[in-house]
Amino acid sequence: EKIQEIERERLIQEKLLLKTEKLAALGTLASSINHEINQPLQSIKMMTASTLYWHEQHKDYPYEKVMDYFKKISHTVDRISEIIEHMRISYKSKGELKLETVDVNLIITKTKEFLSQKLMLHQIEIQLNLEKNLSKIIFSEIQFQQILINLIDNAVNSLDKEKKSDKKIEIKSFEDDEKIIIQISDNGSGIEKDYLEKIFDPFFTTNPKEESSGMGLYIVYNILSSYNALIKASNQIPQGAVFTIEFNKEKGEK
Repeated sequence: EKIQEIERERLIQEKLLLKTEKLAALGTLASSINHEINQPLQSIKMMTASTLYWHEQHKDYPYEKVMDYFKKISHTVDRISEIIEHMRISYKSKGELKLETVDVNLIITKTKEFLSQKLMLHQIEIQLNLEKNLSKIIFSEIQFQQILINLIDNAVNSLDKEKKSDKKIEIKSFEDDEKIIIQISDNGSGIEKDYLEKIFDPFFTTNPKEESSGMGLYIVYNILSSYNALIKASNQIPQGAVFTIEFNKEKGEK
């Protein structure tokens, strides 16, 4: 009974920490959203102010230019809507998640666009090397995007410690006969050899404890494990860390 009580207490503490991690992630996401939304809003303001100025001056403004502005404003509003929708769906409860056919390359591209402002602020270039006509996976689109954001954020945190001008993150996708593979790599200092076996452990972090609870990669690992997918960390040559995700292809009837 004492052992069971200790186990129950451990599970309770783990759930509380997961909730804390989620709230911390929400704060980070809110900060990113602030940057992401502010820029397109300023673009809309500039285009409308320019059009209104010419109207108030009773001067003809080229029709083609006005139409071009309208198109850009419409596109920008769609972009803001996507950002808000992302925030809404990212924090749905587990019971609301649904399995669906996920276009891996499409979600990778969308995630890059979503984080573009943040990456620019951190002076990091992100490169995509995606295999065309990649097979789709059966997954939760929300959770897949959460995994990508978590791994990209992890790379950003690593690169923030580097004093270099050519900071890069690369995302690759490819497949073989049995697996669909995604690799997220950076050109930072890599992962210390002693940490490679611990990096997915709960509470493990190389950042100050007040900045991270060490649950981010643990959550990623558990989400992927629940879908029978694999993630592993390694170092690449000449430098940098790489996280490799492997999805098993469906065989025969589902």
